[in-house]
Amino acid sequence: MDERLTRERRLRKRDEIIFVLKKGRKIENEDFKIFYTEKTIESKVGISVRRKIVNSVKRNRIRRILKEIFRKKREKFKKNIKMMIIVKKDISGKKYDEIKNEFIKMIGKRGLI
Repeated sequence: MDERLTRERRLRKRDEIIFVLKKGRKIENEDFKIFYTEKTIESKVGISVRRKIVNSVKRNRIRRILKEIFRKKREKFKKNIKMMIIVKKDISGKKYDEIKNEFIKMIGKRGLI
């Protein structure tokens, strides 16, 4: 089984991102906003970290962590979903496990996992 998060498994097209943001459901807490749509052909993820939050090194670390969490949990989703994750504040100081647990808790509340 190929576990990579390839380009085909990421939201890259503007139209896809806008569709998820406008038509999708929203989950929100103090760190993230997660927009998602269900019943898609394949699970995909997009991640946005605002430039105002931190410098590029920390933004990329946040993106890598979130992509890794999605990649590992993708098979456990009950349905194929397209998900757009928007980071609202600096979480670069948090450890991987803290971010993972918060993410799992958020999507678990909606019954996605």
